[in-house]
Amino acid sequence: MYSLKMFSVMLHGPNFIDPIYIGPDEEEARAHFQGYTLESNQYNMSIELSVQVNQYEFIDDDDDPKDWPIEKYCDVYYRLVEEGEWEVVEHRHLQHVNAESDKILSEVQRHFAHKYGNYKYNDITVFDQHDNVIGNIQLRISDHTENILNNDRYVTADYYISVVIADLDETSSRFGIQNAFERRSNEYSLYYNSERDADEIIDEIEGLISRLIDKLHEEAWA
Repeated sequence: MYSLKMFSVMLHGPNFIDPIYIGPDEEEARAHFQGYTLESNQYNMSIELSVQVNQYEFIDDDDDPKDWPIEKYCDVYYRLVEEGEWEVVEHRHLQHVNAESDKILSEVQRHFAHKYGNYKYNDITVFDQHDNVIGNIQLRISDHTENILNNDRYVTADYYISVVIADLDETSSRFGIQNAFERRSNEYSLYYNSERDADEIIDEIEGLISRLIDKLHEEAWA
């Protein structure tokens, strides 16, 4: 009789269980267990690493089992005699990669929504001392980089501010280089992650808005 440990890594969701890895390689199993991260549309999940010990017998009378290691050939030269019980050895709750930065994003968006009316896009109209409109600023606050070419089509503001708050910006690789070349002098981009707190981010955004309002006043009087 020959013993063999089998390892499994299972993803547990609200209504399903998906196998990530099943096999005899403990190192590979642990790599899957430690390295699995949630995608942007996945929430409320956990992952388990389990082990079972199975008993096999060698079925080829013409060969030496030493020539056919059970770890590689358990399904070819061996027959399963007794299947062991699965035992969970490690378990961890999976947190979305942007879970922490999303909390900060939400707080920042609430602040500006309370001030200007909307969460993601806000048009800030600037008036002079006689309540005449002298310009406007568009503020965008999101968890991903925008396609700056859309600004050329749809944004008519005098100044545009893009704020991204994310530990993982899922569109930076798609639009980041393009934006670096295409961004105009009246367009500003600010990037933050969960290493910064919401109050710091709000202060920096407010500071930039204030400076741009001052510029609009200067331009109106020029």
